[in-house]
Amino acid sequence: MKIMQLDTKVTQELQMLRERIDKMTTELETYSNIDKLKLDADAKKKVYFVLVIYHICADDTLALTFIKNTFFGEIQIN
Repeated sequence: MKIMQLDTKVTQELQMLRERIDKMTTELETYSNIDKLKLDADAKKKVYFVLVIYHICADDTLALTFIKNTFFGEIQIN
């Protein structure tokens, strides 16, 4: 009985460690390319800015045209 409990505990611990390793590997891939990370962050900032302006000026056709011409040509959403 105790051996089975120990085996279960070790199995659970190994599974948890594998999941942590997978998460760390993914994070390492994400944060290893700082330049791409910065570009992605800048693109997201532009999108959020456009969304805020859009909601503020939803009835203003001229403002919407400005937003479209200014930002959507520059933003590439992946």
